[in-house]
Amino acid sequence: DVDFFVAPQQLMDQVIGYRFHTGVLAAGVREASRALSDVVPADGDALILVLPEPNNNENLGGLIRVAAAFGATAILLGERACDPFFRQTIRVSMGTIFSMPIVQSRDILGDLRQLGAMNVTRIATVLHDDAKPLAASRIKPSRAAILFGNEAQGLEKAHVELCDEKITIPMKLGTDSLNVAVSAGIILHHLVHVAPRER
Repeated sequence: DVDFFVAPQQLMDQVIGYRFHTGVLAAGVREASRALSDVVPADGDALILVLPEPNNNENLGGLIRVAAAFGATAILLGERACDPFFRQTIRVSMGTIFSMPIVQSRDILGDLRQLGAMNVTRIATVLHDDAKPLAASRIKPSRAAILFGNEAQGLEKAHVELCDEKITIPMKLGTDSLNVAVSAGIILHHLVHVAPRER
């Protein structure tokens, strides 16, 4: 039930505004953002990625793809997040955005408090000295919300203060940080596949 229209490359370039390489465009109707209570069950497993302020569309697409790969329940975006349905985000997510529940928060601090009230452990990923090394953490991933900051500023103090745990990835050779999607992949792999075997 989808109409297809065929057009020459020159017209395609005019429609989209730049030279488009693969030659296929699509338009769809965006669903309304879901409420946090719609995606976090009252009991049972829940693994939420909380992204208070992602400001790079490609990084956001990578985070969505990683979240989908490790079976995350949903992604919670802060008020100032870049558009998750921007073309670059969709492309880097490899289309997983269309099956990953996205919650667009209007009050990220309020939603973090709500997650705590829903018995979800809130975990900040930070470079702080008092953060536990990932391998030494004993976090149960069955009901967890993992917070990732953007690469310029990391997580704001107010977000970290609402978390129950702080974890970090130890690094060598003077490396002070990793790409946020890489960090998410390492942390989610540990929580989903490694940590359960260590208990």
